[in-house]
Amino acid sequence: MKKILVPTLIAAAIGAMASAAQAQTAPAAPESTLSYNVGVVTDYRYRGISQTRLQPTLQGGADYADKSGFYVGAWASGIQWIKDTGTTVGVGGIKGGLELDLYAGYKGAVGDVAYDVGFLRYQYQGNNL
Repeated sequence: MKKILVPTLIAAAIGAMASAAQAQTAPAAPESTLSYNVGVVTDYRYRGISQTRLQPTLQGGADYADKSGFYVGAWASGIQWIKDTGTTVGVGGIKGGLELDLYAGYKGAVGDVAYDVGFLRYQYQGNNL
């Protein structure tokens, strides 16, 4: 039984030393982060309805988050469903539409309860409503 116990204790001690060394070398959390994304999609759908008339479109966004809990960002996508964009081509081909989503907020926690208070605005290029 000693032969089984000794290798187990050695393995446990090596694992404990490795995790202690890793904890000492972990980098500090950044004060803030900036992230972005961009992509081409075959069809932009919202709640199952095509926003691009089953056509590909370009999408992209940027997000800034501060260590304090403050965040702000924007996301945009091409669309083809707003009839009053003023850029109608042909009978049914509307081009040049853009959806821009802007958001900001603050998130944190009080005890075991997390919260997120924010603002979100969807705006559409050429929409006169």
